[in-house]
Amino acid sequence: MTKREIIWHSLAVLLLIVSIWVSLMMGATPFSSSQIFSAFSGHNDADLNILVQIRAPRILASLVCGGMLAVAGAISQSTFHNRLADPSILGVTGAGSFLILIAGFLVPAFPFDKMIYAFIGGGLTLLFLSSKSLLQNSVKGSLKM
Repeated sequence: MTKREIIWHSLAVLLLIVSIWVSLMMGATPFSSSQIFSAFSGHNDADLNILVQIRAPRILASLVCGGMLAVAGAISQSTFHNRLADPSILGVTGAGSFLILIAGFLVPAFPFDKMIYAFIGGGLTLLFLSSKSLLQNSVKGSLKM
């Protein structure tokens, strides 16, 4: 790694640590840094319970979801050989919304309908877009340019 990459990676890790610390401090019951240190040192069990039971899982879920979104974006960009590929440009979100609209007229009283219909519409569109023949034709077309 170059010196510039090391600096940028260090800055990203530092910003991550700062954002985790700020998210530990903020909430319905705001904490100061000294309260967080005293809670983790075992002096205040009520604060420790709030930090460990409520805020730490929220932070962990945010980190996992952010990582999953980053990986999904990288996969879609590498699959479609397009640096700008995201669900809205590819039409996946539009297809999910369209299926929600159509299914809302056809089957109006179905539990969890919007979430399921959006998933089905987006999944079908993604399957169509990632079909082998379509991908081969797009790669051949991009190589001709």
